[in-house]
Amino acid sequence: MAELLVASPEFVFDIAAGSVGGFCSKALDYPFDTAKVLLQTQTKDATVQYKGTFDCLQQSIQQKGFISLYSGIGSRLLGSMAENAVCFLAYAGIKRTLQQQQQHGHKLSELSVVSLAGAGSGAVVSFVMTPVELIKCRMQVSSQLPTPLYKGSIDCMIQTVRKDGGLRALYRGHTSTMCREVPGNLFWYLTYEVCCNALTPIVGATSRDDLPVRAHMAAGAAAGVAYWAAIFPVDTVKSVLQTSSTSSQAADGALIQRPPTFAQAGRTLYQQQGMRGLYRGFGVTALRAAPANAVLFAAYEQTVTFLKNL
Repeated sequence: MAELLVASPEFVFDIAAGSVGGFCSKALDYPFDTAKVLLQTQTKDATVQYKGTFDCLQQSIQQKGFISLYSGIGSRLLGSMAENAVCFLAYAGIKRTLQQQQQHGHKLSELSVVSLAGAGSGAVVSFVMTPVELIKCRMQVSSQLPTPLYKGSIDCMIQTVRKDGGLRALYRGHTSTMCREVPGNLFWYLTYEVCCNALTPIVGATSRDDLPVRAHMAAGAAAGVAYWAAIFPVDTVKSVLQTSSTSSQAADGALIQRPPTFAQAGRTLYQQQGMRGLYRGFGVTALRAAPANAVLFAAYEQTVTFLKNL
């Protein structure tokens, strides 16, 4: 293992920098993420109706306290570090592989390489994100109930496994997570790289590697908004799937638990609430996406630079 790390320092850089970036961004935007999930999962006949992002935040603080907005932050913070480490590692690895293929006569444009690497990283990281986000969403919704369903993230995971069908229950909504992450990461990395290249002459940098922190933050902010604008309806369906209880169906006197599929959940949500329902909570997401991703990419780039200079 030591030989592998010495031979491939980029491996260490991507993991460490991705972890730092994930920690910084998630600590900043978690209350807004809680509001997003609450807006996405409320129904027309819900006892509490949130009029919008700030009404949701205000009601949550008044009824359950500010700390309730951070329910589930423990698992999500660790999960965000792992997700971003895996995501940046997969992206860099796929990108380097594609660039090596260029040397063997396989012609791909720079944007094609970035797009394929971004999409590939989304497919890989979805396997890490699904169980982490499932627990996060359930904890966020539970925290706003008169009597929370879970004592903590570990209790939520244990109850989910026990009541909803074993370890497979942790991967409910995986299809929607992958459908979100593949195109989402494509737009995320593509927007970031395009903005960085465009900003290089504007800020007077000699190359992309010499960009100042403000340029990384600007490109990261644009990437974050592009990511969510592209895949928000898929994320809404994912949140609904992961926070809803399994549907019941009587058969020979027994109660059979059958969770809805991604297509069924999406179709039902659209029929009941239309496109507006699929984009409920987008305002808060766009509001948090810019600063959170600005911090994420800036922290990633600065960590990589620091490690390279050691």
